[in-house]
Amino acid sequence: MLEAADDPENCEYPRGFDRYTAIDRVIDLQYDSERIVGRPFELENRIFDSSYFAELDIKEPHRTFVWATPTCCGPGPCPQVP
Repeated sequence: MLEAADDPENCEYPRGFDRYTAIDRVIDLQYDSERIVGRPFELENRIFDSSYFAELDIKEPHRTFVWATPTCCGPGPCPQVP
């Protein structure tokens, strides 16, 4: 079955696959994703594999917020904070 699907001329990508158009579509997806998510995405487009051709990753760690403990009442828990 696998040998029947084997194509010695198109082993890197399917027949009719337009790599440049596909990369352009991934770049558009990258810009839209960055706009929606608000974080930068990294595009890896130097992949030459029969199963995929590009990769989008978020490399920047997510910002964490540390909320300050109220110190208005001195040491211990603040009675004004529920």
